[in-house]
Amino acid sequence: MSVSAIKLTCRFCSFTNSSIKDYLSHQTIHRHVNRHFPCGVDDCKCVCTSEAYLRTHLIRVHGLQCKQGTLYPSAPVVPSSRDGVYVCSLAVCKKKFHTCKDLSKHLRMHLLSGIAIRCPFPACTQVYRNVSSFSCHMSRMHRGKEGPVQVPCDDPSNFVCAEMLPEIITAAQTEDTIEETIEPILFDHEVYQECLATFFLKLEFQCLIPARTVQYISKEFQLLHEQSYNEVSSKLKKKVLQENITAQNLETVLREAYSTHQKSHHNLRSSHTRTEFYKKKFDFVKPEKLPLVKPKCYFFYVPIAETLKAAFRDKSITISLEPPVQLDPNILEDITDGLVYKNNPFFQQNPRSIRLMLYQDGFQVCAGYGKNKHKITGVYMSILNIPRHIRTHVNSIHLVALYKDKEFNHKKVYGQIVKDLKDLETNGVLLPQHGTVKAGLVCISGDNLGHHSVGGFNENFSRSTFFCRYCLVDRASFHANHYEQFPLRTPESYNDCLRAGPRHRMGVKFDSEFNKLDHFHVCNPGLASCLAHDLHEGVVAHDLALFVNYFVSEKWFTVPELNEKIDSFKYNCADYRDKPNTFTEGCEKISGGAMQIWCFLRLLPLLIKDLVDDWEEKQNNLVWRALLLLSEIVELVSAPYSHTSVLAYLESIVYDYLDLRKLTFPGVLLRPKHHYLTHYSFLVYFFGGLAQVWTMRFESKHSFFKRFARMLKNFRNILFSFSLKHELFMSYLRTGVNLQCEIKPNVSGEFHGNLYSLDIQRAFPENLPDLMQECASIVVKGTVYKKGMLLLVQQTHYQCEVQFGRIVLILHDNNLAVFFLVEVLEAEFIEHLRVYKLGVRKMYRCVEHSSLLSYSVVRDYKIGTATFVRLQSSIFCGNVLM
Repeated sequence: MSVSAIKLTCRFCSFTNSSIKDYLSHQTIHRHVNRHFPCGVDDCKCVCTSEAYLRTHLIRVHGLQCKQGTLYPSAPVVPSSRDGVYVCSLAVCKKKFHTCKDLSKHLRMHLLSGIAIRCPFPACTQVYRNVSSFSCHMSRMHRGKEGPVQVPCDDPSNFVCAEMLPEIITAAQTEDTIEETIEPILFDHEVYQECLATFFLKLEFQCLIPARTVQYISKEFQLLHEQSYNEVSSKLKKKVLQENITAQNLETVLREAYSTHQKSHHNLRSSHTRTEFYKKKFDFVKPEKLPLVKPKCYFFYVPIAETLKAAFRDKSITISLEPPVQLDPNILEDITDGLVYKNNPFFQQNPRSIRLMLYQDGFQVCAGYGKNKHKITGVYMSILNIPRHIRTHVNSIHLVALYKDKEFNHKKVYGQIVKDLKDLETNGVLLPQHGTVKAGLVCISGDNLGHHSVGGFNENFSRSTFFCRYCLVDRASFHANHYEQFPLRTPESYNDCLRAGPRHRMGVKFDSEFNKLDHFHVCNPGLASCLAHDLHEGVVAHDLALFVNYFVSEKWFTVPELNEKIDSFKYNCADYRDKPNTFTEGCEKISGGAMQIWCFLRLLPLLIKDLVDDWEEKQNNLVWRALLLLSEIVELVSAPYSHTSVLAYLESIVYDYLDLRKLTFPGVLLRPKHHYLTHYSFLVYFFGGLAQVWTMRFESKHSFFKRFARMLKNFRNILFSFSLKHELFMSYLRTGVNLQCEIKPNVSGEFHGNLYSLDIQRAFPENLPDLMQECASIVVKGTVYKKGMLLLVQQTHYQCEVQFGRIVLILHDNNLAVFFLVEVLEAEFIEHLRVYKLGVRKMYRCVEHSSLLSYSVVRDYKIGTATFVRLQSSIFCGNVLM
């Protein structure tokens, strides 16, 4: 197919051209928006990380005739051994590594022991005996390069391998720009002005540079342009006047040429004119200032309908209105797999509708004297039609309202939101290319205090008689018999409580505004539970402190020994930023955030493994069994998806845990959050995997306002500043900033299977696609996979016959297929620690990414000579729990 037979259309504007050269040159205009390279062919949603990848994609997928991008050299990339690993070349060592980085670290250890080594890169003959010299050489001469490509040699006289291949420097790892290879295309005043505006918009609202500094930069730009014009015009006049062209005609030509810069700077000359230009040019949604009950008190509201219109014009994402498809009715993964969506009459009648989820939470932007003196609450919205791996990005979360806690009025704030939601349910919103589309509220996410505020329930959890929003349990009955089943709250029972007297309302204070919606009620249920607040920062934080204090009192280990293990433990790189805090003896609660507490619970058996004697006796200890049950509960409810067959088992072990907890610590009363655990099995039925509705990503949205407050240094009319700046930032994002590459390969060369051992060759399927690329690492939907990482590849029964595979090769083709060649390792489940101990290699196996049991990377930990695996969450396969 010839290039002229197809048109390339820019994703960010209306530019269309049949020339690949002009299309790539045009992309430089949008460099302040996104540095990715979207495929311009109609109906192709592929986004490439570099020009070279885009050229290869156009050739292989669309059959266009263009110059091949330099992804890798013509010679094949040979790994350091036929087993696909890097091997130390010293005859007395021969240690194997999965990455070049680990090999380099190992070579430094040889240097420290006094052994001279040669640079591991091919064609480099430098020999070093000093670590600093070797490190300096690697940094200066080989920074950004893939790594040594070598074949092992058994000759002990060589410090590195005898055979050396040419260096591999890929285009993906060099910072070459399009401007160096392609002539820039000319553009008019409008295009230049938009390019300059997006630059200023990025500085002020993404980089959070103060407006005063941006104004200084703008003035300097204008001054430099004027000086450049004067210099160019002066030299041109001297030269051109000799060609019999009048000075008047020359001045006219120069002024006309300079008018593009002059006009563009005029609309961007001050902070005010820039802001007005942003509002007119980009998809800006104006926040509304609405009054509250108290005089001179206001809250700011961003109209939901206008936000939806702007979201569907967002050039970064494509929002699908197709009804969700549940591949397996027994697998509960997303919110749309739960009964809260399936049983909603609105979504049954309007399958091609917009699905919304709200979240509200308070945050502090300064250290006030009172805890809630300057507390602000934000109401956010997530569009559930967006794919999950994009939906979790902070930039995909929209602002709905901002108000001060001390001025809050439920009817005024939520009444306005409900008014708009009712209009969207009834009349819908007019969207380009879709017509009129209706929208409905699926659920509301938040912490317990926020849920009770939204739902009209009692907000006193420590003393109120009725503390549960899901059932009619009372405090005395719960402490007397936590096994007792209480009637679930329903819209009918909720209304009965409202009609009863003040002392008989059973925990209901007032009627929630959200109950005025035709197809939503807080007791349907409509308020999703948050794992982070209920489990990690609630039950786990308090009970784990009880357990550890008990182990210390029983002389299992001492607090200094535990803290020394916490500090010296070799954490997985993914755990290191969430490593637990040191333990304080006698504390009532584990310190740290939700992820730190979760990490402490997971790794505690490995931390104390060598500190405890007589495991055969102590593994039957009731407190230790309670800890293992709590750990198993967290694994089950934290799973990315759940199977209906396991929900009864989950409910059973929750009650078993509460029994042990009450038996082992009778003097410490159970908390309301312990009761919430008893509802988790039925909540999974309603909301799908609870990990999909937790609040951690929404809480990350607060960081924008906190960062902006530090930059602003002015707290007068703070709600107006926050809402305005946030919507200007969102207008910048809608220009295409959030455009994501679904797959980001770090290509190291073309794959040649015959270079590997027969065992590896036999592992590849016969239908493996041609022209596969070998990758050092790859990012698939936000998850990073590297050589040497572990994957869960198979399981047959719960906690037995589990197969883990360590990645040896990563293969990728241009049709978005990703394959992993893994060495399957023996795995033994150690029940009293709830960990897997890895053994030797059993075989090689090729696994496609789409067929993985879990897309998450398994975290392994090396203790002494043994390697252990501690799963973060349970994995399900068919009707079998893993």
